[in-house]
Amino acid sequence: MNQVSRYILGIYQVSLMVRDTLEYGMVKETYNKDVYLQRKAHINHGLEEGSPLSFFLKNNGEVGEKIRSQLQEFIGDIYGDESNIVKIEDDKVIVDRASIVRLYDYIVGIHETLKDILDGHYTNAEKEGNGEHEVKDLIDADDKFYRSLACLTITDEIHRSFVEFNKTMNEAKGQANPQSNFVLNEIKRYVGFYKFVVTHSKIEDPLFKKATDDTMEVLYYMEGSKKLESGQNLKSMIDALHKTWQDCCAAYEPAWRQLYIKEWQVLIDFEKQMFAKKDQENIKDQENSEDRKNIN
Repeated sequence: MNQVSRYILGIYQVSLMVRDTLEYGMVKETYNKDVYLQRKAHINHGLEEGSPLSFFLKNNGEVGEKIRSQLQEFIGDIYGDESNIVKIEDDKVIVDRASIVRLYDYIVGIHETLKDILDGHYTNAEKEGNGEHEVKDLIDADDKFYRSLACLTITDEIHRSFVEFNKTMNEAKGQANPQSNFVLNEIKRYVGFYKFVVTHSKIEDPLFKKATDDTMEVLYYMEGSKKLESGQNLKSMIDALHKTWQDCCAAYEPAWRQLYIKEWQVLIDFEKQMFAKKDQENIKDQENSEDRKNIN
């Protein structure tokens, strides 16, 4: 571990909190309040004055301030005291499902920006001879897990919206109406989020490729550009797609977690040594100061 890797991992911690915010896109009976508060604390700490990310943003002019503004808006809407998407009520974490499209709008854009920042820092570190492959391995493993998890939750949301769209159209006897148009617009936004996540992917893995190929086929059937053949069932295909994305997450999450636990322990040990050395230097400076006073 070196100071450059420590700096990169400081930025990565914010990226990790943005990734884990995907949990609130999942339909669950309960969400852990303590975990929510921990994420809130970590992401706020990551933007504090003097933090690696804050330092980077400060030194990148208008672009940096624009990213800071986006992050602050994200924090306000998801983790702020006046949050209106995810909030704590009666000691429980409550997710406003009607606003969930905004959650994905934040996550897919901000996470990609942070990934670009991390990649840029590591590339520079490597050029200067300070790049440590363990850090790059962690970032790459995280990327596989993030994209799989994002695709799983986004395609699930597309499915839910598709069911709602068909229900609305059936109730209106096949006639488009304001409600069906609203749901259709949301479907288009979710599809846009999905394509954004996949388009920016550099993952070369058969399992991930199968999942993306299967997703596009299901989307073709949903929009009607491809017709189901005799014996095919769209519901079964959607369920199978859900399972495929779950398989991706199950394959990539353990690899990421193993690297994360290992690298974070290395970081903790490095910081302990760093602060211990600093304390020793302070003690020595104090002793030298006392010696000078005694001489005088």
